[in-house]
Parts: sequence; C-alpha cells; structure tokens
Amino acid sequence: MMIPVTAAGPAGWPGTRVRASSARMTAAKTRRASRSRRPRRMRAQSQTPPRSLVGGVVGGVVGGQIGGQIPIGPVEFNDTMTPPQVLSGPNPEYTAQALEHEVEGLMIVKCVVTTQGAVHDCRVLKSLPFMDKSVIEALTHRRYSPALLHGQPIEVDYTFKIKLSLPQ
Repeated sequence: MMIPVTAAGPAGWPGTRVRASSARMTAAKTRRASRSRRPRRMRAQSQTPPRSLVGGVVGGVVGGQIGGQIPIGPVEFNDTMTPPQVLSGPNPEYTAQALEHEVEGLMIVKCVVTTQGAVHDCRVLKSLPFMDKSVIEALTHRRYSPALLHGQPIEVDYTFKIKLSLPQ
C-alpha cells in the first residue's frame, strides 16, 4: 500500500498536515539559500593612477612626458634629484656639556627641505650626547637651495650627515 507524502511527512499521520503558507515559506527559504551560494558578480573598481610613475602610466600617450606629474608634499630624496646646497646660516655650536665630555662624531638628522630652501620637521636618526638641540637649531636657521627633480624645485625629506669635531 502506498501512502501519499506531503512536504512534512506521510499523509494521515498525526501532526503532518501541511498548511499552504508554510510550504510557500519553505520554498522561499530554499530559493534564498540557493541565491546566497551563487558567486557574486564583482563590480569593476575604479583604479586611480598613482601621482607619479616613472616612465608614464599604463595606457598613457606614446611620446608623453616621462615621469608623470611632480609629486606634491615632501618625498624621499633619491639619486635622480639634485641635492640641496647650503646657502647661508649658522654652524652647530658646541654646548658646555658636550665640550666637557669631549663629544665628537657623526650625527644623522632627517629634515624636510622646502622648495624655498627652508628646513623644518627635523628628526634625529643618530645622536651625539648633548648636541641634538644645537644641531637641529642650526639646521632650521639655515637656508638651502631646493632639491631639483627634472630641473624643477621639489620638497624633499633629506638626510643630513653632520660631522662634529672639537674646536682646536
């Protein structure tokens, strides 16, 4: 004997009566579940080109300007640039404590040199005892020629190497 089967179980068993609305809800859940397993289509993301790319940009114009635009803001100084040259300003002065302790050696300080030749935002990378403040003050009071990239002045993050030796 065959027993007719409904969505919830064999017909005639207690509690197996299926209402039409619950059958529709089950079908809707199944459709939603199958949709969520499908791979989603990826939207094309807009790719903005970098501010500067040596040799141009992908899809650029043949015969266009090499190197793209000159970047805005301080960039790390590199070998393709002309370095800043000191024009005027004081040399670092030894502090009394540095003289007392006979401090000598090399200090390494990284600063931003603007397109006008001003120096600011100095950070000491290699220190000498009692000399950090004096060296930073001297650097910030100096004027430099700006670094050049393709003949144009550019703001750079420049590393200064300052050799300090005791006065004779």
